[in-house]
Amino acid sequence: TDEMGGAYPELVENRKTVEKLVQIEEEQFDTTLEAGLKMLNRMIEKSDGKLDAENAFRLYDTFGFPIDFVEDVCLEKQVEVDRTGFEERLEQQRREGKARSRTRMTENPAESYRFLHDFPETEFTGYESQVEQGKVLAIIRNGEPVKQLSAGETGEILVDKTPFYVESGGQVNDTGTLESNGTKGVVKTLFMPIKGRRLHIVYLAEGSLKTGDKVTLTLDFERRNAIARNHTATHLLHSALRLVLGDHVKQAGSLVEPDKLRFDFSHFKKVSEQELAEIEQIVNRKVLENLPVETEVKGIDEARKMGAMALFGEKYGDRVRVVQIPGYSIELCGGTHVSRTGDIGSFVIVSEHSAASGIRRIEARTGLGALGYWGSFREEHRELKRVLKTGEDDLPQFVARKLDEIRQLRQELEKARLSGGVSESTEIKLTDGITLLLQEAPGLAPGLMRGKADNLKQNRSRTIVFLLTVTDDGCSYLLSSTKDLEGHFHSGNALRAVAPLLEGRGGGNPTMAQGGGKWTGKLADIANSIVEKLKNEVS
Repeated sequence: TDEMGGAYPELVENRKTVEKLVQIEEEQFDTTLEAGLKMLNRMIEKSDGKLDAENAFRLYDTFGFPIDFVEDVCLEKQVEVDRTGFEERLEQQRREGKARSRTRMTENPAESYRFLHDFPETEFTGYESQVEQGKVLAIIRNGEPVKQLSAGETGEILVDKTPFYVESGGQVNDTGTLESNGTKGVVKTLFMPIKGRRLHIVYLAEGSLKTGDKVTLTLDFERRNAIARNHTATHLLHSALRLVLGDHVKQAGSLVEPDKLRFDFSHFKKVSEQELAEIEQIVNRKVLENLPVETEVKGIDEARKMGAMALFGEKYGDRVRVVQIPGYSIELCGGTHVSRTGDIGSFVIVSEHSAASGIRRIEARTGLGALGYWGSFREEHRELKRVLKTGEDDLPQFVARKLDEIRQLRQELEKARLSGGVSESTEIKLTDGITLLLQEAPGLAPGLMRGKADNLKQNRSRTIVFLLTVTDDGCSYLLSSTKDLEGHFHSGNALRAVAPLLEGRGGGNPTMAQGGGKWTGKLADIANSIVEKLKNEVS
């Protein structure tokens, strides 16, 4: 900010935010570097002296590790890197990327719709009306222009004017119906392959449709109104986020549908529950105030002077539509909105999570969707009280008490399983000051043997532990040794030597090994044989 503040005064104004963002980026880089180095070290351990091209490329593609950096790390470990193979793999990725780009270009629908330039742009009347009389200018079926569409067929219809909104700025398409002298069709969706020309995808249920026909286009009122509620709520949410979190919050994307809204915004950390509650309360307060929602077309420079917020990366013309909630929110927006904030009804935040690095995402509901969301919570609350057999109103406190009781019972159970029902261990001196602890552990589950062995080894040195649990169906056993015996005793190898005595198999690492067998006798009957086998494994 000291060097660039003169040219970019906003850096000085937002110094603390900039410093915080830089700190977060540094921490994220350190985390990525650490994770990448761990993976590289694992690859080196398994490399047999040479890191293959696929692994080198994986490090580059996943963690951004340059090949020179990978080579430097490998050189320290005397591991060679297949650089030639890496370069070939990198070139392959570049070729595939170019191929995908060419495919996208050839699949660009604008190429097959160039003839639509011969027709005027579609006049959009959806801000003022939900029903419109229009004239069919063109019909397209299976990618080709046709003169007529018949019942049972689906086609793309261009009309001179329409109330149907085409997806833009995060707001989804309108749907509805098309009618003309006994002809009835369903408008499923819209798209705009050529600037200004809105094509309606229509399924014709009855009659036929020809170019030149007059048609009545009618929106799905309920769906449009639900979309409008969510879109205006998105503007309220944007301003509330800036009030609570700070002016660094900028819109990074949105999705406005009839049943929900999704809003992506720049922020460097998770939004706390307390902050979310405050944001939700601000939005609902503005809903209750029933503020007017005003729209006006202005010059782009005038709109910016008014303080209208624009979506980063969006292209705007000389004339723009400004949507304003006086004294609270002002944005450039081409979407459809309610006339007053009270029409939203209610607002609830459903979730908040990360969408990308430095980008958070909020999902929310409005109107009947919000009421339905809270209604489902009420039903779940009632069902929980029924299942838990409690009449307490403070259900969270009741559940917390029960969870605490469960935790205490589990701790007591584990203590009982580790100690209760377990015989005393037999201590045997093997050789060179090494002690063997032999113990039969009736009822001890295989998953708890490791913890029991660790308890027996605690505060001991040069010690080997052998645990045996016998059931009617067979036996489980574990062999463990203290770390100071590494190089003199390998638990995995030793267990493989002992396992045949127990009609079983097993294996493990130098300090811990486990297995199972069919033997169902007593430890005392086989103890001497186990001792002899283990003596032979000590070096």
